Amino acid sequence: MRRTLAFTLTLVVLLLASAVAVPAGGQLYTQSAPVVPANNTTAYLTIADDDLERTGYGTASLDVGAALAAQNEGLHARWGALSLEERLAVASGSAEQRSILQSELDQLTTDVAALEQRKRDALAAYNSGTLTTDELVRELAAIALVAESLEDRLDSLETAANDVQDTQIETSLRELQVSLLELHGPIRDHSSLVVEGRATPRTVYVETSDTGVVFATIAGTEYVREVSIPTARDPAAPDQYSGDLDRVEERAKELHPWAVNHSRGRNYGSLEFGFVGVYPIELPHSHGTLQSYLDGGTGDVFYETQTKDLDEIPTNPPITGGEDGLTLTVETTHPSGPMNVTLVDARTGDPVDGTLTLDGEQVGTTGDDGTVWVIQPRGGGTLVASAGGDSVRVALA
Repeated sequence: MRRTLAFTLTLVVLLLASAVAVPAGGQLYTQSAPVVPANNTTAYLTIADDDLERTGYGTASLDVGAALAAQNEGLHARWGALSLEERLAVASGSAEQRSILQSELDQLTTDVAALEQRKRDALAAYNSGTLTTDELVRELAAIALVAESLEDRLDSLETAANDVQDTQIETSLRELQVSLLELHGPIRDHSSLVVEGRATPRTVYVETSDTGVVFATIAGTEYVREVSIPTARDPAAPDQYSGDLDRVEERAKELHPWAVNHSRGRNYGSLEFGFVGVYPIELPHSHGTLQSYLDGGTGDVFYETQTKDLDEIPTNPPITGGEDGLTLTVETTHPSGPMNVTLVDARTGDPVDGTLTLDGEQVGTTGDDGTVWVIQPRGGGTLVASAGGDSVRVALA
């Protein structure tokens, strides 16, 4: 079972345009993972310009090998849980129980580290051009499958640690929980279902750095986005908030002003991750839901997911192009955000089903109603709509 790491905090979130913020203690720090404001909607975590390596559009596909490997990991997790329970039951005392738990923790730590390295290797291969975007999406989906099985093992170990009241092991497990959090998300989880042949593929927009990744996609009537930037977290640094949620709120007031002003309930919840210097923030708002994770060591958000209703998202003034009897209209939002594309017959105004490409990469089709939402790229580009041998283009800023 996937762990749900969210809890609701009574937080007011406000973003300063500056990349430098002042924590409660007055010490200046540089925000390595910028949160960027958007027009009349939520701000969003992104990869810093200097760290950006590559962008692209990709789609996951069935991968029998990865699916079988994930099933094997799942069986291993279930067998391990039963074995752990039996070994603890016959242990001679609390010292032996703790020794068993420590051994299991050490193995889980090794396995999580190996999975994190696998992710870094995949990003390095993608950034160097060795992997295509399709291959990267599929590989990170396969990693998400394994992460789910490791979370099951973590659940079993955490239950056992609670039973013997070993707080040191419990704290180490929370650290691993945060590491596993960054190895999957709503888009990677869906792609993992595609890898297993249990879901329909979606086009995914990707941005990468050396260790970070941004995913964005359209899921039916919703825009979905997830971001992981490991460099924005420093587990070894002192927690500047020390579990004080009032001070967390002060930092939170420097993030996402729009989300707070339009939120539908802000409540503080469990301090579980405060014990390892991580503060989850969940803000349901009038456009959807924002969830981010603040690191107490850096004062930065290092992981974030967003879901928005496409009908509620405000767009910029339309950009229109006409060519070959076709009219193409694009309503943008922000880089890696959704954009609405409409293709019609210039003479009759009737909708046209056309294929959309952006700088040579296919990103979608307009369908029978002549309109579709796709993801807006970072850095602009030229969107081309083609139908019946004709084409029309629009330059994106």
